[in-house]
Amino acid sequence: MAEATTTEAEAAEAVTDAAETEAEAAEAVAEVAEVRMEPAGSGDPGSENEQEETA
Repeated sequence: MAEATTTEAEAAEAVTDAAETEAEAAEAVAEVAEVRMEPAGSGDPGSENEQEETA
């Protein structure tokens, strides 16, 4: 029975880790969306041209 308890604890930890990773990914996506919503002319001069070239 001790093995089952350990396995359950490991599974619970894996689920927690996955949830944390998912939250981090969602935060990164939100940051990208926020950057994309900025006006094209904001920031450094020439940044608009750089964005078009890399897109």
